[in-house]
Amino acid sequence: MSDELETRRIEADPRHHWTKLEGEVILLHQEKSAYYTLNGVAARAWALLQQPRTLDEIVQTLTQEYDVSSEVCRRDLIGCLRDLVRLGFIRFHDVASD
Repeated sequence: MSDELETRRIEADPRHHWTKLEGEVILLHQEKSAYYTLNGVAARAWALLQQPRTLDEIVQTLTQEYDVSSEVCRRDLIGCLRDLVRLGFIRFHDVASD
């Protein structure tokens, strides 16, 4: 999955509802009748995922906005995105598509 995260555009799956509340993002997975909370940098990454983006584009934006190295940002972001993919909140696009 890491290869797919690094070679394709990723986007929040619009089938799932979400809202921002006091700096956190609350994700609702209707099929599982469950909700998940993202805070801090993960909440910002979710906001960026409202449009298809590459991992590099997200890392670049986050490292400009937060005091974090690109290596640490990439590692932590991949971990977060793997969880979101596993839960079904992320969909993939070919890099050439928009």
